[in-house]
Amino acid sequence: MENILKIHYLKKSHPDIALFVQTSPAFCCPSLITEAMAATIQKMTHTPISTITYDGTGGNKNEVIIPYLKFPRQEEQRDFFAPVPNVLGM
Repeated sequence: MENILKIHYLKKSHPDIALFVQTSPAFCCPSLITEAMAATIQKMTHTPISTITYDGTGGNKNEVIIPYLKFPRQEEQRDFFAPVPNVLGM
């Protein structure tokens, strides 16, 4: 719930945010929950989410965000606080 509140605050304060990057250690339960909600968050905020999980094996895990940085979305500004269709099917 904390992450949802943070996302809401960030989008309200900075409506030009074009990407959320979630970073977490491997097997972190709160991050797994947020990652499971990523598709719904993307639909509601119209902002892509990239998840980077650091598992201690090394390597350049940050490369996954390069396409988002090189080719940012050029969408019209959407009202984050407009009524949202029921994406959860409830």
